[in-house]
Amino acid sequence: MEVYNCYILLYIDENPYMVENAEGVIHINLESTPVVMLQKAFPDLKIKSVNFENEDDKSFYNSMFVKHLESSEHDLQISIHEVSEKTYITVKTNKDNYEDAISELERIHDFMISDEMSRSVLVIVSYDAISEYYCNKIYPKLNELERVLRRLFFDIYVFNYGADYLNKTISEDLKDKAKKVIQAKGGQKKSSRTHIQQFFYALEFSDIQNMLFKPQWTSVDEEIRHKFLEEHKNLSELSDEILRDIISSGPKSDWERLFLDKKINQSIEELIESIRKYRNNIAHCKFFYKKDYEDCLEKIEELIDCANRAIYITETEDFFETNIRNYYKSLESIFDRMQEIIIPVTRAFQNFVDNSSKAIEMIQRSSNAFNDVVAPAIDRSLHSIQNLSNSQLIEVVKKKDDNQIDEDKQE
Repeated sequence: MEVYNCYILLYIDENPYMVENAEGVIHINLESTPVVMLQKAFPDLKIKSVNFENEDDKSFYNSMFVKHLESSEHDLQISIHEVSEKTYITVKTNKDNYEDAISELERIHDFMISDEMSRSVLVIVSYDAISEYYCNKIYPKLNELERVLRRLFFDIYVFNYGADYLNKTISEDLKDKAKKVIQAKGGQKKSSRTHIQQFFYALEFSDIQNMLFKPQWTSVDEEIRHKFLEEHKNLSELSDEILRDIISSGPKSDWERLFLDKKINQSIEELIESIRKYRNNIAHCKFFYKKDYEDCLEKIEELIDCANRAIYITETEDFFETNIRNYYKSLESIFDRMQEIIIPVTRAFQNFVDNSSKAIEMIQRSSNAFNDVVAPAIDRSLHSIQNLSNSQLIEVVKKKDDNQIDEDKQE
């Protein structure tokens, strides 16, 4: 894979190659030329001769002002163009392995930006394949970080404030900025839903810093303060300690409100600031070298770890505790409703029991009366019948039949 770096050397003060001795004689100091300095720094570099079949070719004449160095050992070629008091240098390498090719460029680059080279000339890096490599290499990790942070913010803010999270703690400036980025279409209702869905997608790292760490009064604070004043109308009854806390309490940041219990590294603000600076360099294709990559990677992984820990605490402990509280509230509500139902039913049942007792008492009195009056009369009648002889019983029956015949005749 072929990769290359480009440099321009400018002679700001005076040409370092032209040296005037004590007698005023000017001579060329070859030790300060880029070709010699590079060859001294890298002995494996050799001057390469260029042959042209057509001497009328402009490249032939141009070659008089171009020097070529190469290293067969490292698959490295360096071309040096001298133009007046400006020098253009291109360093190329061609290796099968991308990482090996970058390592070779780094070997030359470290010298090109060293104090030794900068002592005599001003070095401009005009094309930087090394930074390109490390920017591309860090990008997937930076991508992961932003997505993890987005998940964390949605979890925390929606968990605490629901669909109204934008109106609870987010500043108007930040909301307006996000709305311009989102550019939601449709009516007010549709655009409002889009803002809720995409707000954290519209934030830059600087916005995240303002959102998390900038103290401000919010509608939530106003609700808490109003509730406190409603419950304590006479502030003179409060202790001096409570009054001092009220007086000394100022606006809080969302970090203090929502994240302090998430066991996140307390140097998180400095961590985010460091990553923000690196991210700006990456986003704008600026210098980003191996040392920067290693430091940025370490900070990104630390922040990802912090965010994932906070997500875990939110989705396990916080979700569970909230569900338990809601469960007990539901039970209380059910018990309250049951009491509303049970109390009238209990009273009705008690009335029924009271009325049933009266009915049972009447039945008991009737039963007693029956036992006292009617039952003895029946017993006496049965006893009288038992005392009649069979002939008397027949006579009684016959007499009853005769009486019945007479009644029929009269009819």
